[in-house]
Amino acid sequence: DISFTYFTSKDVVRHPLVAKIIEAYDAADAPSR
Repeated sequence: DISFTYFTSKDVVRHPLVAKIIEAYDAADAPSR
């Protein structure tokens, strides 16, 4: 999970649009924890 987060973090810098996807994914995954 950490590796995935690290990868997405770098990807967000190149693709701002991905940031929204990651944010939505994180928001949906947070309650599961």
